[in-house]
Amino acid sequence: MIAALQRKIFFPCLALPGFLTDNRGMKHSIYPPLLLFCLACCLTCMAGYSILSSGCFGAKKETLPDTNANVTQPDTGNSDTTPPTKPDDSPVIELPVQLKLSLVAVHPHDAQAFTQGLEFYKGKLYESTGHYSRSTLRLVEIATGKVLQQHSLARQYFGEGITLFGDKIYQLTWQEKTCFVYDRETFRQEKTFTYPGEGWGLTNDGTHLMMSDGSPRIRFLNPDTFQPVRVIDVRDGNKRVTQINELEYIHGEIWANMLGSKYIVRINPADGRVIGWINCTNFVPKEISPNDPENVLNGIAFDAETNRVYITGKHWPVLYELQLNE
Repeated sequence: MIAALQRKIFFPCLALPGFLTDNRGMKHSIYPPLLLFCLACCLTCMAGYSILSSGCFGAKKETLPDTNANVTQPDTGNSDTTPPTKPDDSPVIELPVQLKLSLVAVHPHDAQAFTQGLEFYKGKLYESTGHYSRSTLRLVEIATGKVLQQHSLARQYFGEGITLFGDKIYQLTWQEKTCFVYDRETFRQEKTFTYPGEGWGLTNDGTHLMMSDGSPRIRFLNPDTFQPVRVIDVRDGNKRVTQINELEYIHGEIWANMLGSKYIVRINPADGRVIGWINCTNFVPKEISPNDPENVLNGIAFDAETNRVYITGKHWPVLYELQLNE
């Protein structure tokens, strides 16, 4: 378009003085003022060209596509430092952006357990395991890894995240769109809920359940109806964080595993902003290949009384007990 304007406006203006100097004897009477007029036109055209090419007056500018719109782990350890806001009115211990986790103990863990969910309650662990025909809900002794109590899911269900809410245990399934609700003591199934999409991770803040589905979204659900109350989108700066998997609620934050990542991401539950990252690379057991695509870090449990965090992974033979130092 600009080249056309040059041809249609700019160059005819340059040709006009020559056109006026013909043999009609008019040169000395009209050329000087018209020459000034033509020069003014040329300057106007040049200014118009400059304005159009600079993108003013709403002209469209081309922008490069953002190839990093979705990330599954941080490029650096830096992240948004805005402290979280807890949805309910209970007190919040504000954790620093940079945390110190010290190793307390390494416990045995069932290497046959494809861990999908982990919860701490009264000195024991509740665990959900996956795979069709092998999915379970189990109560585990921490010190020995011994399974004290177990409920097996029907073969068509793939177990996923769990959370303890009151005297109930909620357990998601992967693609079966079903949440089972059990009595905490007996593991007796009491009811089921259905939901759209996939089920991945599950936790709660004492008021709402919080559920992930592998996308950047975390849904807050009414525990009585399993209906969504609100949704947050997890972002680190302007990048959406995908593959959000197993969840745990710790001191007013959501901690999450990400499928295939060796990082735990700390999320502000108020708006989904990333607070920080925890690098767990050094916790991958020697029995597990660092590049194993399946037997990955997955499982976070928290003991609020001792301020200790438990982590493990799918088919990992160990469970790590870590002290959270604020």
